[in-house]
Formats: sequence, structure tokens, C-alpha cells
Amino acid sequence: MWRCLTIVFWYHAYFWRNIAFKPHIPGMRPLAIHIIVAHLIYYGIAIGLSVMDYWREVLMLWIFPHILASALINYFFAYLTHKPHVAKERYRDTNVFWFRGRISEPLVNWLYLFQNFHLIHHLFPRVPFYLYGDAFRSVKPVLEQENARIFEFGHTRITTIISTSTIRPRLDAGRDAGASRNDGDQFRRSSPATKLNSVGAMRRRCATSTR
Repeated sequence: MWRCLTIVFWYHAYFWRNIAFKPHIPGMRPLAIHIIVAHLIYYGIAIGLSVMDYWREVLMLWIFPHILASALINYFFAYLTHKPHVAKERYRDTNVFWFRGRISEPLVNWLYLFQNFHLIHHLFPRVPFYLYGDAFRSVKPVLEQENARIFEFGHTRITTIISTSTIRPRLDAGRDAGASRNDGDQFRRSSPATKLNSVGAMRRRCATSTR
């Protein structure tokens, strides 16, 4: 967590080292200009206010909150969701933290902005974040078949999901993935080629449904 408090400074270092002076890379020039202009504006305001003897307000209401918020976002949305940062397989390089319970599940989902289902973001980047939970239930048989890192937080235990439970999808795309209540078990027993085709169909449906 303490290393995350330095993320703002690392972002600046990365920008000047890998983006600012790479005009030959397509898209880098407008991106660099946009970032430099933004930096000049808000750092100029911060310096100006500090010179006018408002440096305490700048530190306490701007700089420190900026560093703390960036650290929290990096820790919860980037570090925890990809821990332990060693797997490179498509279905195992990101975690799912599934909190089950009538109260705890919606509460945690919204507090976490549904990033506890971060694997869904990697697999289906066009699906809006508030549908990650529905998408997860729809493709859960596929994820289990691929040994995805799914952690279930129940009322009295914390377990890693291994077996398939009843699937109750609310996404229309889930039906294309064979993850409906009626054919979830059949989907698990289908051949790898059938699974691949079903996942491809779901990807297309998810993409078109969010355009």
C-alpha cells in the first residue's frame, strides 16, 4: 500500500520517459500536448495559490487528497484485482471477488464500483461496469472451466470456486454462452470447440448491446 502512495510521481516519470518525446509513435503527439497543457494549468494554479499564501489549503485540499486518492485507486483497482501478478493466461491474470449475500453483495459491488468483477472488464471491455455482476453469472461455467481465479466470500467462509452452481443470467448474451438455468450443465459437458464458439457469440452480443 505504501508503494501506491508514490504512484503519482511514477506516472509523471513514465510520461516524460515514454510518451512526451515519442512523436514518431502514432497518437503520441496529441496525447502529449493534452497532458502537458493540463499539467501547466493545474500546477500553475497550485503554484499561484501557494505564492498568494494559500499553500496550506493547496496541500490539504489538493495535493494530499490527490496523492491519497490515486494510491487508493491504484491499490484496489489495479493491485488487488491482478494479484499475484504472475499469471499471463487470459482467464487467470485477473481476480474475481464475489461477495454473496442479500445486503453484502450489492453493498460491496457499488462500493467497489463492480471492479471486484475485474476479470469481466478484461474479457468484455464494452460491457458497462454496472453489468459486470450479471455478466459474471452468465459466463461463470466458462470461467470455471478455464480455472479462473474466482474467490467467493460467503457468510461464514471464504472459498475458491471450483464447482458449478445454478446459473441465473440476466444478460441476453448469457443465453448465447450456454449459461442459462436450463443448459448450464450441458454447456460444461460440451466440447472445447463448442465452448469457444459460444464465448465468441457472447462477446459479439455484449459488444452490440453496449453500442
